[in-house]
Amino acid sequence: MKKIYSTLLLVMIMFVYGNAQNVMFTDPNFKQALLDHQDPIIDTNGDNEISIEEAEKIKSIYLSKKKYKRGL
Repeated sequence: MKKIYSTLLLVMIMFVYGNAQNVMFTDPNFKQALLDHQDPIIDTNGDNEISIEEAEKIKSIYLSKKKYKRGL
């Protein structure tokens, strides 16, 4: 029984800490502009999401008005 609880606890810890939390965007065009950004590449793991870990690594970026238009 102790082994079952230990295994269950380990699985729960892996689930909580193994899944990266993603940044939530209200503007899909802004999110897409960040995903398309090349220098630096923001979505480093290529999952079409921007995790908090990926966002924290970015020091500065420049988005051209021509490439990013906010949806109305």
